[in-house]
Amino acid sequence: MCKGRKLTTTIIFFITVPNLDDFDELADSLIGVLQSECQYPHPFHKIEDPHISVTRTLKLRHHWLPDMTKSLTAIANTHRR
Repeated sequence: MCKGRKLTTTIIFFITVPNLDDFDELADSLIGVLQSECQYPHPFHKIEDPHISVTRTLKLRHHWLPDMTKSLTAIANTHRR
């Protein structure tokens, strides 16, 4: 690699949403509205394992990758169940 070369990287985190009654009620309500308002019928349904996807595209220099990987691994290890 050339010194100072930038690398475009996409970082994706998935955060699991606890199965809450309020969330189920909201999902049922949204599905009902979507099914009644869609011009063309579509089989909407709730997913079994709801999650929030957080995505960010960053431009990183190649020499930043080892430190960033180490930091993200440490953060992820503190949140493992």
